[in-house]
Amino acid sequence: MSFVPCKPSRLPSVLWERAVLSDFSDTRERLRYLRSATHAQSHLHAQTTHAPLPHVSDAQGWRAFCCGPASDAAQQQTMPLLHIVLRLDSTTTTRVFAYHVEWLQEEEEILDPRQSLGCTH
Repeated sequence: MSFVPCKPSRLPSVLWERAVLSDFSDTRERLRYLRSATHAQSHLHAQTTHAPLPHVSDAQGWRAFCCGPASDAAQQQTMPLLHIVLRLDSTTTTRVFAYHVEWLQEEEEILDPRQSLGCTH
């Protein structure tokens, strides 16, 4: 994965970085707790909440899962609900975020960056 360099004036302040990292750490701990608390209940809702997830390396499958099929994107998007997010391991989460970054970079030339969401086909 490669990163697009930004202007030094757009870099976050150290105070902002610390606040974000602290919030991230708190959120990660909360998700860890929720994952362990809901793991025992997951078998109760398996048929309704566990749609099959694409393989971690299937970029197009994730795009269809997250954004809906190209032919019907508005109708088939999968919202990032907690029961879905809790099913993702760290490798898959990192890869899906990277896919979103790639999709946003693809759209950068097409849309105004303030309007882009990463789900245009």
